[in-house]
Amino acid sequence: MVNLHKIKQEICEIGDRLYKKGFAAANDGNISYRV
Repeated sequence: MVNLHKIKQEICEIGDRLYKKGFAAANDGNISYRV
């Protein structure tokens, strides 16, 4: 079974890393996970 809380947490961490490395602005694009 998929832990949705863990997935949401990981998506936030990925977005934070992308932003900090300058690969994306704060509101650019989407990060998706297929359940």
